[in-house]
Order: sequence, then structure tokens, then C-alpha cells
Amino acid sequence: MHILLEAGGDRDINSNRYGTILNTACVSGKKYMVENVLDIIPKIAVSTVTGKYGTPFQSAVYGFQSDPKTVIAVFNLLEKNGAVASTEGGHYSTPLHAAIDLRQSLDVVIWLMESSPRSLLVSDVAGRVPLSLAILRGNRDVAKAVFEKTKSILPGSNRSDIQVFFPPDRQDLTLLHYAVISRSSEMVSSVLALFREIPDNPGDLDKLINATDVDGWTPLHWACRWSTEIVMILKDNKADTNTTTNEGWYPRQVAVLHGFENNECIKTLGDSNDESVASHQLKLPENYQRRDFGYCDVCYTYRCWVYYHCEDDYCHDFNLCFKCYKHAERVHFKGHEFCSRVPGS
Repeated sequence: MHILLEAGGDRDINSNRYGTILNTACVSGKKYMVENVLDIIPKIAVSTVTGKYGTPFQSAVYGFQSDPKTVIAVFNLLEKNGAVASTEGGHYSTPLHAAIDLRQSLDVVIWLMESSPRSLLVSDVAGRVPLSLAILRGNRDVAKAVFEKTKSILPGSNRSDIQVFFPPDRQDLTLLHYAVISRSSEMVSSVLALFREIPDNPGDLDKLINATDVDGWTPLHWACRWSTEIVMILKDNKADTNTTTNEGWYPRQVAVLHGFENNECIKTLGDSNDESVASHQLKLPENYQRRDFGYCDVCYTYRCWVYYHCEDDYCHDFNLCFKCYKHAERVHFKGHEFCSRVPGS
């Protein structure tokens, strides 16, 4: 690095993907490199927001994913040099969103909540607050810590106005939708238990069970994409198996579309009054049985039959499933173009 600087290298240079040289050093996951860069850049450069990961803090969350002790040491180093953890920007919006989405340790999440409690109320590009992501990623300890910290910064809030902690995202997904999407039966049970404890609104749980998102999908429709166990939990809590989406899909049709023709997932849904559903008469898309181990970068569903890849260099590797792609302008950066791909091709 010093050789390049002596040869005329520009310490203020930015790349579209990684941003400043400080952000790049943080992404590298090497603490000594962060220290070296901090020694050569002007102090104001630590506040620059640029590149996919936006800020030094967010870049460090990404770069030091497997080393929570070191990332906290880097946080302290950045803070000492004038960087601010609450600065927004980049792919994840805040370092707290990044830490939760990338499944950093609870210690890292707590450090960021203490340093920047206001980040708990910030929505990312898809309209998700940190609590949304904590539930989506299925870590009960992190979700509990985020929930309790969010309560502490909203004076006067109590269990009877729980939705205060969970504003609707840009696909109108509820707390229960996110719990279902996490694929964690424990998370689903925890959210249901939380609503059962609401003293003044016993009807809220019934509304939550069959609440629909922007496409008319209930939590049961989402569960039919992957989890028999969660389907059964929702059924036991009076989820309606005959609700249709805006496209006219019943939950069991969603199960068929995702490869569960002969799975227990279908059997638990029972018979339907609609003959086309009972006989599984559904126009299946081409390549509907094609799937791979890649996933949608918004809902983390495994890719099946078709997915959409962002072609913008800023994103590098960002994909949407068929459902989230319908709302690409809501859940991703405006102006980015996508191309369709078939899983495994």
C-alpha cells in the first residue's frame, strides 16, 4: 500500500462496489489493514458513504463475519477515529441491519444497538426494521434482544400495541409472515405466544393468522413453500386452507408449485371444496421442478423454476425469487435492471 502511495496512488479513490479504501480494508477482514488505512487517510474520509456496503461500520460487519471479537475491536477503532455507527447508506442501510441479516453474534448486535439505538427504527430499502430481520433470520436470542431494546426506546409502549414495534414493510408482510419465512417452528410458536399474551386484543391473533401481504398471500401460503411442520402449526391455530391469493392460488397449489406434490405438506391441508384444488389441476410453469441451493436475497426462499438476477455491478450477486421480483422496485434499488435465469443453468 505504501509503495503504491509513493508511486502516486490516490488515497481518495472510490470503487463502485467497495467504495473508499477504508471500506475496502474493512471488507478485507484484516484489522491491521484497517489500522494502516486510518493512518493515511484524512479524518473526514471516515464519514464518506459510498459503495455496496456504504460505511466503514457496515463494511466491517461484512468483512469480519466469522470473528465477532475482532469486529468489535474494529468498531471501537473506527469510533475512536470519528466514524459513526448510525450513519445510513449502502446495501443494508445500517450496520445493525447488516449484522442481523449476516447473522453476526449477539455481542455484535448488542454493541451496535447500544452505540446507535436510533437504527432500531430505520427501515432498509425493502422497508424492514431490524426486528423484521431478526425474526426473518430465525435467531430467538437476537430477536428477543432487538425486541426488548426497541421497547426501551419507545416510551409508553406496551404489549397491547405490539405493532408499534413492527411497521409494515413494502410487501405488507406481518410479524407472523416473517416468522414463517424464517423456517423456524420455534420462532413461529414464539410470535403466536406473544400475541396470545395481549390482554386487550384477543382478536388480534385471529387477524394475524390469516393476514395477507401485497399479493394476497397468508402466512400459510408462505409456509407451503417449504415447511410441513409450520403448516401444521398454522392449521392448529385456525389458518384458513381455502384462502386464495390475488392470482387465485390456494395454499396447497403453492405447495405443488414448490415441488410438494406427494409431500406431507399437501396431506395436512386436507380436502378443499374447490374441485380444481382437490384434483391438483394447476397450470405449472415451465421448469417448475428445476431448483438449486441458491436463494432469494429478500425472502431467502430457495430458487425454483425461475429467478431474477440484478445486473448492476454495484450489487455483484443479488437475486430475487418470482414473488419478490414482482415488487423489485419496492424491495430493491430503483433503476437496477434484472435478467431472468433458470436454477441450475
